[in-house]
Amino acid sequence: MAVEDLFSATAFLVEHAARWAINPDSILTSGSSAGAISALQADWIVKNRMAGSDILPDGFPYPGVIAFAGGIFSRRGGPAWKYGTPAPTLMFHGTKDRIVPYRTLRVFNIGMFTSNNLHRRMRRAGGEFLFVKLDKKDHIYGAGYAMTEALPFTQWFLDEYILSGKGRQVVFEISKEF
Repeated sequence: MAVEDLFSATAFLVEHAARWAINPDSILTSGSSAGAISALQADWIVKNRMAGSDILPDGFPYPGVIAFAGGIFSRRGGPAWKYGTPAPTLMFHGTKDRIVPYRTLRVFNIGMFTSNNLHRRMRRAGGEFLFVKLDKKDHIYGAGYAMTEALPFTQWFLDEYILSGKGRQVVFEISKEF
């Protein structure tokens, strides 16, 4: 339901873009924890033209995703992007996260594919990403750090990947004690 709400909000913004001086091509999706799952899930659903994405204008892509401890839930096995590559994506995730586990949880074709797994899948799909791995950090610290002290990563991602279009595939590990 959260992704449906995200699609409804996006469609509303696109519909009123001229009135509110919004560039529809600059509507990124972002979130933390469940919101990060929704943000990542939304791009994946759009790039696979799954049910619910038809509320968006034809061909609408999210130009970027920022996810603070998120993942993609799939009943179809590991996520793939059938119609295009994943949007440029910034992911932060603590390796000791127990709320949105750092490691993928999977039973047969059903699974929660989190940042540690997604960046590898995005690489194979030709997607651009910046994955900031927070060694020995939990869910609360990881999200809090990402939204405060790590703002330079977010600014760099927005400048390089979104505004300049110079995205790449980067894994950055923060392993020092802080």
